[in-house]
Amino acid sequence: MGMPNRIKAVDHDERISTVDHLEELRSRLILALVAVAVAFGISFWQNHQLLRLIDAPLAHQTQPSVR
Repeated sequence: MGMPNRIKAVDHDERISTVDHLEELRSRLILALVAVAVAFGISFWQNHQLLRLIDAPLAHQTQPSVR
């Protein structure tokens, strides 16, 4: 009962068992969680640059009203 090596496409008319459905769901959930964890890690690591990038248009827009 090992993990499948890759996610295979299942056709709509293909008949697979409930256990196969659950195994595919598990592998897709694990892959999605890994992708979210990687994205979170990169975002957490580069948070200052991301905030500067997001804040740049706001700072540019509000600069005249501050002066």
